[in-house]
Amino acid sequence: KQTIDLRTIKKFHSAENFANNYFDSKLKNTGELLKSSAIYGANASGKSNLIKAVFAFNYVAFNRGNKINNRKKNERIEPYEPFALDNKFNKEPTEFEIDFIAEKTRYRFSFGYDNNKIHYEKLEYLKENSASNNFKLIYHWQFDKNNQLKVNFSDDFQGSKDRALEILQNTQNNLFLFLNVNEDGNKFLNPIYNWIGKKLFIAFDHDNFEETVRWVRKDPKNKKLTLDLIKKFDLGIKDFKFEEIDIPKKFFEDPKVP
Repeated sequence: KQTIDLRTIKKFHSAENFANNYFDSKLKNTGELLKSSAIYGANASGKSNLIKAVFAFNYVAFNRGNKINNRKKNERIEPYEPFALDNKFNKEPTEFEIDFIAEKTRYRFSFGYDNNKIHYEKLEYLKENSASNNFKLIYHWQFDKNNQLKVNFSDDFQGSKDRALEILQNTQNNLFLFLNVNEDGNKFLNPIYNWIGKKLFIAFDHDNFEETVRWVRKDPKNKKLTLDLIKKFDLGIKDFKFEEIDIPKKFFEDPKVP
């Protein structure tokens, strides 16, 4: 289990280097949050795994790489990389949990999956003016040991529960939240859907260069954000552009090219 926590620590507030690196969430139950965080460590210490985890979360949620957002029945779920060096965990589901703020509400969204199916999914929330940290359930579904679907939609779930149950019963390998928004047009879940889709992404991942290029080319604002970040590293790069070229066919047929 690995966790990254962007809540502030009071003792650092007066430090000159940290003075401008936090902001008030304006939620009683949350307090101040970091604007940015640096992750460092020795080679092979797991830094890249955090980046890959965020990518995997987004990929599973939106079925990236597939022109159809929803996976077909019995379609394998990728990426799935259990911890292979421990017999206790090498066949266990991969689990994710994310705690975030969208439209003045704090949400906690979690799910577990393997190559074959989503094992469970859970959405909770904290009201804007709630003084406690007790999350309230919106919905929770899971498959039990007998592969029977167990569903709990709380009174705080908005929308047709019968329609939601129908959607759930027709899939085992898609996340309900994203199906419900796409198939049922449930606007109640839009803030969560939009936050994950627009805020949770990897801008620079050397293992996913093509996805990064597509993101930068999609919107001039994305290119500006990228340039602003590059300039902070003082690399002398002022601008960049993309140019598509045709690679000669013989290049791919050359046995010396890996």
